[in-house]
Amino acid sequence: MNINIIKLIDDMNYKEIKTVYFKFNYKNLKYYVSLKKLDNLEPRFRKDSLYKLTFSKREDISKEFICESEGKFIWIGWERFNEFREYFGIELKDTKTNLIKNFASYFFSNIPNKVPEANKDIEKFLNLSKSDSIASDDPRKIYCIGVRRNSKGRKRTEFNLVKTKLLKEKLYNYFKDDDSISFLYSRFIEHNKTVNEILDAFTKKLKK
Repeated sequence: MNINIIKLIDDMNYKEIKTVYFKFNYKNLKYYVSLKKLDNLEPRFRKDSLYKLTFSKREDISKEFICESEGKFIWIGWERFNEFREYFGIELKDTKTNLIKNFASYFFSNIPNKVPEANKDIEKFLNLSKSDSIASDDPRKIYCIGVRRNSKGRKRTEFNLVKTKLLKEKLYNYFKDDDSISFLYSRFIEHNKTVNEILDAFTKKLKK
C-alpha cells in the first residue's frame, strides 16, 4: 500500500471523516476525486475493496468514473476497461493489467497524505453542482472572465462563491466579504482572464 494512502487514511480516522475530497491532475486534465471508506456491510465490486473512488472532470462535473480500491490497485471490472481508458485518455500501448497498474501507481503517488484544506469546499461544490437550485450557474463554466455588482437587493449564489474559492482563490479573497459581487464564468479557455485583468476592468467600470 502506498505511503500516501496510509497517511491519508490515518488522518481521516483521526478527524473522524468517512469521505475525503481532493484535486487530481492526469495527462493535462484536472479532476475532483472523492475517496470514501467502505463499511463492512456496504456493497462492493470486490470483497477486498476498502475504498470507493469517484472521479469528476473539472471541465464537466457530470462526467464521472467510479471504481474501487484496496489502497494499491484499482478495481474496475474488465467489461469497463474501454470506458476507463477513454475517460482518462489512456492509449492502448500495453496490456490491460499493466495500464491499470500504472494508472493506480500514479494515482496513489499523487494523492494528498492528509485531509486537504479544500476538502469541504470541493464537497460543497460537487454537491451544489448536482442541485436543481443552480440552474443559472452552469458547472461547466470554469474560466473566470470578470465580476459584476448585482442590482440592489440581489446577492451572488453560494455555488458562485464556492466555485471561485476553488478556481480563483486570490479573486475570491478580494471580494469574499461583498456578497453583492458575482463572479462571471465561461466554458471557453480563450475567455479566461487573470486576476489582475479582472480587477483592472472592474476598477475602470467604477470610475465611469
